[in-house]
Amino acid sequence: MVVKLAHDELRLVFLVGHAPNCSTFEAATAYWTQLSHAIPTALRSWPLIGFVDANARVGSVGSEAIGCFGQETENLSGECFHQWLHDQSLFLPQTFEHHHRGDHDTWTHSTGTTARIDYIAVDQALRQDGIQTSIAPVDLTLHQADHCSVQARIPVQCKIARHDRPKLPTTLQQDAPPHLRWDSDVHTHAAALQKWMQATQPPRDKARCRKHHLQESTWTMIKAKRFHWNRIRQLKRTLRQSILHELFQTWKCKKVHEDVTRLRPWLRLTDQALALHTWQHQRLCVAVTSAVRHDDQQFYAALADEQGAVAADEGLTGLWRKIKHLLPKGVARKKANIRCIGPQLDDLTAHYSQLEAGQEIAYEDLLRQCARRQSDAQADLPLQIQLSDLPTRVEVEQICKLAKRRKAPGLDGVQAEHLQALMSAHSDVFFPLLFKMWTVALQQNPFNLKVDTSALLRKNTEP
Repeated sequence: MVVKLAHDELRLVFLVGHAPNCSTFEAATAYWTQLSHAIPTALRSWPLIGFVDANARVGSVGSEAIGCFGQETENLSGECFHQWLHDQSLFLPQTFEHHHRGDHDTWTHSTGTTARIDYIAVDQALRQDGIQTSIAPVDLTLHQADHCSVQARIPVQCKIARHDRPKLPTTLQQDAPPHLRWDSDVHTHAAALQKWMQATQPPRDKARCRKHHLQESTWTMIKAKRFHWNRIRQLKRTLRQSILHELFQTWKCKKVHEDVTRLRPWLRLTDQALALHTWQHQRLCVAVTSAVRHDDQQFYAALADEQGAVAADEGLTGLWRKIKHLLPKGVARKKANIRCIGPQLDDLTAHYSQLEAGQEIAYEDLLRQCARRQSDAQADLPLQIQLSDLPTRVEVEQICKLAKRRKAPGLDGVQAEHLQALMSAHSDVFFPLLFKMWTVALQQNPFNLKVDTSALLRKNTEP
């Protein structure tokens, strides 16, 4: 097995090999030649570190590659292994006294005989006095003593380039993600994450004009008209609430309260403000209508001039995309009134119950049934779960990126863009919840992720 490590200016190649117990010189030489050819040509100039079970005894013949510390009589496999080290410019630190500490034997035969046949070979370019090797006190087998691993500490000097991480939004930097215990249930866990997402969500983008051909002056008048319309609604709502408050206060006290006399000057100011905003709104309605019609005329005139070019370059699809939202069907759809008085709540409940073939149930009773079902299902939890069946963080991030952007949020108000930004920076915060739902919670969905609203889209008189 060959593994390359490339990070900034650091370049290393790791080679793992297991030599057979060869009885002839030709067989042993063929293996080491094959192992050399396993290294890609483009990586042969990189420093090499090898982890080999050489099945070879060395040490009686010293060289730059092998020292005499902890020596054993070099056998036929050791001679071929020694030559391969010279060819690859490698050395064995554990055969030198100033590098190795502790025992030397790495293998134990079933009869109790021990030997040193496992090695870590280091490139001569990395050779320095700071290299330390030892035999790990951990046996890699289960039933009887066999192989022990060799461990090495190799200092490597290289220049690390500084990579500035992309700056997160200010809200993400100030509000740290919640730290929840593993024993917390999925419902509490999801509620904490939802509250954190709501707290870190940046303000929404400014409204954009749907008709891209409108001039900036026209769009400014449209926004001013919207402001006066919203202000008229606020004044009317405040005026209505104040009058009702005084009426009920008088009815409660059975006399005219002193606040009524103080309310009259405020009523006068409210009427003046209401008249001012109404006048501004009516004036802007005429101006906006005239400006929009003027821009539309210019747009359609330019569209007629470009019709030949559009049909030639983009085809009818491009022409349809430009005029689709202005056709009578699109205008009629916007004017459709879906806020008329419809069926009562009881009728709607019976209607949806019939569609779903279900029955009405109180929310508290539904929670009790869910809790009882989940408690009874604890005995069905699997004792073993395949790792391949569990979702990974990469899969979670990829699925989250599929959410459509620039869409209306749900009841929690979290935009898809904000969820994707949080998932890219803090996928480790969301993964424990999904892992808990998949393993210990029998794939339960948190309560606050199930809540939704139904919007009635009326057609004629039926929902």
